[in-house]
Amino acid sequence: LEASDGSMRLALVPAIELGNRTWTPVEILDDAGEILPVSDRLNTSAVRFAGGSSATGTADGRSYCRGFDGKSLVSGLALSTDRIRPLAGTCPKGGRNNVSPPQAIETAFLDALGRTASHALRGSELELLDVQGNPIMRLVPQADLVGPTWIVDKMDVTPFKAKASLRAPKRGETPISATFREIETITGETGASGDGTDNRYSASYGTPGAAQIRIWDIVVSGRACNGSKANSKLCRQERAFTALLQKADGFIVRSEDLRLFEGTRPLIRFVAETSESGEAEG
Repeated sequence: LEASDGSMRLALVPAIELGNRTWTPVEILDDAGEILPVSDRLNTSAVRFAGGSSATGTADGRSYCRGFDGKSLVSGLALSTDRIRPLAGTCPKGGRNNVSPPQAIETAFLDALGRTASHALRGSELELLDVQGNPIMRLVPQADLVGPTWIVDKMDVTPFKAKASLRAPKRGETPISATFREIETITGETGASGDGTDNRYSASYGTPGAAQIRIWDIVVSGRACNGSKANSKLCRQERAFTALLQKADGFIVRSEDLRLFEGTRPLIRFVAETSESGEAEG
């Protein structure tokens, strides 16, 4: 807005609709504007500010270690959080070879959320600012969990190492897959056969907070692992996969993949069916 002499009196920007989008941090900055060294390990963290403009709502998500929840207040460009607290669980020890320990990563992330006073959009990037207007964190929107058919690319089979390892499907075999639906069910193939008797499965899932997930009631149907086939390598792999699904407590969706976690432990990496997954490995 300008005065009659053409001088600017007031500048306005469109309201930012945070909605229920989930944001993944990419940088945390210190008081001098320098990027903190923990930033390269933030891609498994996430936050969601629910409640919309001019409303008190929730702030939830997951840190590097575990889920968290709290309150948020959004009013115009103002944005603040309150009572941010981690959920059950602890951060494991770490920090060897000059790598930031998990607790330091969680503390830096939650501390930056606690110091937030306003926000701004820079293209598709969300910038959080402190009370002086200095940027303290930059985030990007998380991709959608629901919709794509996800193909397993990597799987942590450590507890099953002597019996199972993930490999790329041979010609004629069906890969392990998962499709998350809005009605909170998962369906897919277990990859347990290549002779036309492939097993399928269904499961229920819930997202109690942003980037938090629970999976239960997994039911496998089909004849691929009946009788003498039950101890085949692919059937042991099927059991490893369904066991890992039930352990998951967090997830991150990026443009290139979907990852399920149990705390800080990566469980399963999926790629979209149309993406090139490359050579799978255990």
